[in-house]
Amino acid sequence: VPHGVSYVFSCAGLPLGAIVQDPTARPSLRDVAARREAGRPLVGWVYTHSWERKGGEAVVRLFRRLSEDQARPGLAFVVKTLPEQREMVEKTFARLGAPMSRLTVIAERYSEEEMAAWYRTLRVFVYPTRGGAFELPPLEALASGVPTVVPERGPCIDYALGVADLAAVRGTSPMFDDLTAGDNGHVGEGFDVDDDSLYAATLQALDRRTPRGGAQLAMRLAADWTWGRAARIALGYLGEAPAIEAGSPPRLWTWTSGREQCGIREYSDALDEGFRSLGHPPLSRPLTDRGWLRDVRAGD
Repeated sequence: VPHGVSYVFSCAGLPLGAIVQDPTARPSLRDVAARREAGRPLVGWVYTHSWERKGGEAVVRLFRRLSEDQARPGLAFVVKTLPEQREMVEKTFARLGAPMSRLTVIAERYSEEEMAAWYRTLRVFVYPTRGGAFELPPLEALASGVPTVVPERGPCIDYALGVADLAAVRGTSPMFDDLTAGDNGHVGEGFDVDDDSLYAATLQALDRRTPRGGAQLAMRLAADWTWGRAARIALGYLGEAPAIEAGSPPRLWTWTSGREQCGIREYSDALDEGFRSLGHPPLSRPLTDRGWLRDVRAGD
């Protein structure tokens, strides 16, 4: 997936008011922006799916510990999630003893512009993911000038190594291979963060005042991860695949479970633009429902 096309990367270095025409139009965005302006720093996290793999319990423990810090009585916390996840997030945070009076859960579908604005309301962004191939939210936070806390191993470090605003957290376990537990078939390397290290790194990030390195990272990702490059990689795989039948061109299926506001057909059309940029006829076919695996198995 060419994550470099994220709108957030294209507006690196811009202030909040230059991103959305009216950043106060959406009440939830206005409220968190007002907290920041009132000098109440916000620590944020994005949750869309895979509670265990994304480090949900580590986030709750961190928020609970930060709320007990007498030196930071004004600290508040915000979780950006999706409408269908609101009930689970609120109930789980409450069950695990999170500071609910200081916690705001935003469960709306933001546009890319609103996401860019939301990141800019934060003092620190935390993302103690236990594993994944490419974690977009911490890279977007860095591009928005927000000090960001991630594990010392994994995809965030792979793509953002050397960015001054990135704080790396130690782990309590060696890498382990299987992440299928509680995550419906996701397989990859896992890594458990150390709570004390996560807490210390967050405090250090809270004290940082001048953002450094995020804009350069955004420009690098935007230049590197494009639809044209995605099409070139796809063609490489298709060139190695056996022909479906003699004389039949291979077809590339396009499916995503990522940013919900970007529809499957939009991804398919964008990928076809990538093929055209290489002088190649479009190959993408959108998968518009969950029956896609059945269709593939049927030999289409």
